[in-house]
Amino acid sequence: MKRRSLLALALLAAGCTSVPVSTMWRLRSFNAEQLFALDPAHLRAAARVDSRATMKNVTISLDVEPPDGSARRTYLIPLEQPVDDPRLERPPANRRWFAFALSKPGLAEFQRIKREYASAAKGSRGTLKIAASDDGTIPPDLMRAFPLRVDVLLDPAEGFFTLISETKLDLSQQKK
Repeated sequence: MKRRSLLALALLAAGCTSVPVSTMWRLRSFNAEQLFALDPAHLRAAARVDSRATMKNVTISLDVEPPDGSARRTYLIPLEQPVDDPRLERPPANRRWFAFALSKPGLAEFQRIKREYASAAKGSRGTLKIAASDDGTIPPDLMRAFPLRVDVLLDPAEGFFTLISETKLDLSQQKK
C-alpha cells in the first residue's frame, strides 16, 4: 500500500510522549538562528521502520503561519537518500534505517527559508507545521500500528540523537 503522508513528524499522532526527555532538554533553547547557523550539507534525518517498509522520494513540507496574519507559506524540501550512514546505531531485528540528507533543490530551499527568516521582524513568532511524505510502501498489516523512530543529526561532531522514540502510528486514515 502506498504511503502519502507520514504525519507531522509523527508528533501529531504520537504526541510529546514519544520525544525523549534528553531531546527536550537538548533542544530546550534551540531556535531558528541556531538552525540557520548549521551547515545544511551536514543535516540528516533517519527513520527506523519495519524492515518490510520502503521509503523513497521523501519530501519535507514546512507550513509557516506568520504572526502578522499574512498569507501562510509552504516550503517543500526534497530529500535524497545517501548510502547507509555508519553513525546510526545498529537496528534491532525486523527494523531498518532510512537516512536522508537535503537534496540540491532541498539545499536551495533551505537557503531561501533562511533569507526569508532573516528579513522577518526580530522577535516575531509564527506557527510551524512539519510533515513528511513519500512514495514508499507499507505492508497492509502495519497500517494500524506502523513502527517509527526518528533520529536527526545537526552537527557531525555530536552524532545522531533521537528526536522521536519508537512509537506506533495509525496510518489507516491517511490519504493513499
